[in-house]
Amino acid sequence: MLGIRLSSSFQSFSPYSNQLISKIISDLFPKDHIAVVEGAVEETTHLLGLKFDHIHFTGSPKVGKIVMEAASKNLTDITLELGGKSPAVIDKNVNLKQVVKNLIWAKFVNAGQTCIAPDYILAHRHQKHQIEELFRKELEEAFGSDPLNSPDYARIINESQFERLKEGLESAKNLGAVIISGGRLDAKLNYIEPTVITNVAATNPLMTDEIFGPILPIVYYSQNQEAIDFINSKEKPLALYIFSKDSNFSKHIIRHTSAGSTCINDAMIQIMHPNLPFGGINNSGIGQSMGKFGFKSFSHERAVADVKIMPVSSMFWFPYTEKTNKMIQWIRRLF
Repeated sequence: MLGIRLSSSFQSFSPYSNQLISKIISDLFPKDHIAVVEGAVEETTHLLGLKFDHIHFTGSPKVGKIVMEAASKNLTDITLELGGKSPAVIDKNVNLKQVVKNLIWAKFVNAGQTCIAPDYILAHRHQKHQIEELFRKELEEAFGSDPLNSPDYARIINESQFERLKEGLESAKNLGAVIISGGRLDAKLNYIEPTVITNVAATNPLMTDEIFGPILPIVYYSQNQEAIDFINSKEKPLALYIFSKDSNFSKHIIRHTSAGSTCINDAMIQIMHPNLPFGGINNSGIGQSMGKFGFKSFSHERAVADVKIMPVSSMFWFPYTEKTNKMIQWIRRLF
């Protein structure tokens, strides 16, 4: 089966990762089995014009639509992993300190540049004061008073992504957003401090587009239905996180929303489970990968019927009679 794996990041964004992947693959496989092609739009466009049995793409919904359109010309099977705005819903009765620590790790590992990082928080309105104080305290506990000097905190991958995040943050502040913690930037280092923010305008890019960076908006709700309606007002996310001690609350959120995957009382660990599929739904992706699910997605289950004694079709030879009808009824009972 001839397949291709495309990634938006496997271009000029991460040259050292490209080199390492190329070396590993070239050391293990002959080029006529697996080949690594580095490049950007021109190279990707050329590859998409070729005929493959399967295309696996990781990137944005915008580029995913281009890949899907190109695949349709050859009716090529596809798997798309496209990300999206993954919410974290916090119930009223939780260990809020533990939840905040969970969310800090999941959001700020690799400076938020992971596809299933929590994109925004939905917290109950009565938690406002406590959750904001906890974020200030636990962020300092995690990265120190100046995360710029933390050995555990990453930088934004390139200048263009830094500028995108900077513009979103500045636009949010200009429209009345309030920074709870963080907010400092250094353009020379592509550094954005772990930032928690609230009161972000609904039209701001931080609330309309996948953030893919270390900025975490908090939206407050009063009734559970408000949180559900907020999630459903956006495209279906790649991941949904629920924090609750009440299984009925978790089941209600799951039943009335849709997401590629869901994790209860933790974040991002669902991708580590070997027996769970990984993939999005609609705008956040098509198809599944990881483990046996990826093996099935990237291969073709070919049906082979080998008749050993006599052709089964001979039992249905013309003309059709009552005997034919009885034979069909008998076969139906078998299945």
